[in-house]
Amino acid sequence: MNVQYCSYLKSKRSLSDLIALFLIIDLVWGGSGRLIMFGNISFRTLLMTFAVIYSIMYMTRKKIIWSKQTSLLVCFLIYLIISFLIGVYYGNLSNALDEFFGYLPIVTIFFFSIYFKEKNSNWCRTIDLFKSLICLFAIFSILVWIYCYLKGESCYVRVESMFRKYEYGYVSFIGSIPRVFCKSSIFTLFGLLLYIDDYLRYKSIKVFLKIIILVLSILTTFTVSFYVFSVVIFSLYVVAKIKRDAKIKTMSTIIFIISIIACILVISGSYSILISRFSDNYKLSLKITQAEQLLDKWVEHPFFGTGLGQTVTVDYGDHILKKYQFEVQWLQQLVHMGLIGLSLFLIHIYYSIRKLYNIYILYRRNDLLILSFMILYICLVSFTNPFMNNSIGLLFYSMAAGIAEQYNVDL
Repeated sequence: MNVQYCSYLKSKRSLSDLIALFLIIDLVWGGSGRLIMFGNISFRTLLMTFAVIYSIMYMTRKKIIWSKQTSLLVCFLIYLIISFLIGVYYGNLSNALDEFFGYLPIVTIFFFSIYFKEKNSNWCRTIDLFKSLICLFAIFSILVWIYCYLKGESCYVRVESMFRKYEYGYVSFIGSIPRVFCKSSIFTLFGLLLYIDDYLRYKSIKVFLKIIILVLSILTTFTVSFYVFSVVIFSLYVVAKIKRDAKIKTMSTIIFIISIIACILVISGSYSILISRFSDNYKLSLKITQAEQLLDKWVEHPFFGTGLGQTVTVDYGDHILKKYQFEVQWLQQLVHMGLIGLSLFLIHIYYSIRKLYNIYILYRRNDLLILSFMILYICLVSFTNPFMNNSIGLLFYSMAAGIAEQYNVDL
């Protein structure tokens, strides 16, 4: 863990520090948020509740200046309540409640905005903590992969049951090669880009080893959407870096890192597994079928949606499923909240990404550039693995949007 952050915690022990600290730790290490439970209430839910109460108490004492993003957020929250009521009206209370609570973590934007304004260095230390925790998490995921590889399929029931119990992720085998997917694996790219930025500045062997660890952690997920969109975001990062800092060392370092990744794949023999993952036409056809029938459902209620929690029957040909939560998150939101709800949500995200990028242009803060790319990355992955309708993606987004609120930058 970053030494500077540890010394900060020793000197500052305010309530907001503790809430922020435990929120970040639980976000990176807590999976979907059910690792620590108090009855039916998770530790993450308690932390978010404390964050909301803290925000309300702060706003009753001090005047809050509303930005465009704040106004959009309030409009989205109002519309979220309306969609919830529509869902309840059509008789799906439990489903509507489940989906409604999934979006609620976005209200922690108020807490993070307040917390980072209390002391400007808070957000720098938060990113340092996040970066250190992600590296430790990557080591953990690699160790789980090694354990599964050595033990073979005999360990499947033991590890998979533990992951399922805490909704931490899942383990499967592709032939004899284990696939370890953790909910928090989505953040590994964030740590990777931050450490690459550190390496470009300091050329530290220790930092380079951390880069290798994070790359290996991403590879062990064997998740196509992670691979594809990681390459997309990494390419955008390279273009942005070269555009602002056209130095030979930038390109040489990035090419070197790519070469190391290629060598790891060839030596381990994992390239054949990757090819099989990308050529899995069956899963792709299922998601295409799901998308087509969700769009057919959306046409029936294009503007206001069907309401939260409404089930949709999808005919896959060989089987029929009736459910209200889908892998294609954006289409699920479009069906349930209509064009109005989805537009409010996406416009708020757009403003946050654009503001973070503009701040990077003005102040040359590479960590803010990486934050803007990470929001885009999570949004892209949510086309196949939903993250932006639950606490995993929305807490990270709230943290990033809270940092953007610290600067008065024209959009």
